Amino acid sequence: MSGNTETVITGTGFTQKNICDLKVRYGATHLIPREVQANHLKVLSPPAGRPGQVVVSVSGNNQQFINDKTLHVRDKENTFEYYQPFVVEQVVPSSISTSGNSRIRIRGMLLDQFRFDDGSRKELALSCRFVDGGTGALIGSPQQMQAVSDTEQICIAPKAEAAGDVRIEISPNGQQWQDVQQPVRYYSGPRVTAVNPTQTVTKNKNGYYLDIRGENFECPKSDCSRIRVLFTNA
Repeated sequence: MSGNTETVITGTGFTQKNICDLKVRYGATHLIPREVQANHLKVLSPPAGRPGQVVVSVSGNNQQFINDKTLHVRDKENTFEYYQPFVVEQVVPSSISTSGNSRIRIRGMLLDQFRFDDGSRKELALSCRFVDGGTGALIGSPQQMQAVSDTEQICIAPKAEAAGDVRIEISPNGQQWQDVQQPVRYYSGPRVTAVNPTQTVTKNKNGYYLDIRGENFECPKSDCSRIRVLFTNA
């Protein structure tokens, strides 16, 4: 609801010669476009006092604004929606490997606030990104989250170059990013340098021990109960 979202309005006739006072209206707020092209406008959305949808319309004289396509119906083409800040209550796990691909579960309220007038949920995907807690540098790239329920989303952690504290930020539009305010730390992920032996007979009923050598085999918080070794096809 804080505004300042760069919005692109697509249409035609924005550079006609008879236009004398081009304005964009969000609800009842009139704005001057930041950029005007023949087939699109760019404008920063104004702040709003409450969440919800507003009609976006354009006028060439700041008096007569374009009408809705369908009377008394919110048309997707000219509807802009203000949302409330998300309330994040839990992020698990709080320790993840620098090797990446950890499934981070973000739980809280208002993650499902985007709905149609009839109450049905919009299929609007939230995005997440990881930011270095010290330098503020972006780690990896923003990615789409997976909705598990109305109160839970999953974010896949990217690979990190070094261990350390990070912050997770989420956004529904890729512009306004909200810090989830829950501590998350990367630890140095394991790296295998050698295995011995390197072969065995198939369907070996007796079994044997495999010696695995490498780095960073320490268990997070000294808890090794969930450490697993995965065998995959080369």
